[in-house]
Amino acid sequence: MGELDEMVLRHGGRLHVAKDSCMSPETFAAMYPDLDRFRAVKREVDPEGRFSSSMARRLRILEG
Repeated sequence: MGELDEMVLRHGGRLHVAKDSCMSPETFAAMYPDLDRFRAVKREVDPEGRFSSSMARRLRILEG
C-alpha cells in the first residue's frame, strides 16, 4: 500500500482520507500542503483540543 501511496504522491494525486485506513502521517502531510494552515485554524477555533478523532490521531493531523 505504501508503494501505491508514493506513486499517487509522485503524480500529484491525493488519497481520499475518509476512505483510507493505511496512509502514513508522512504521506498525509505531503499530500495536503495546507496542513499547517489547517492546524493554525484548528488551534484558534478549538484551543483546548476537545475535537478530535481516531483518524486525526492516526494521521497526526492535529500535531505540529
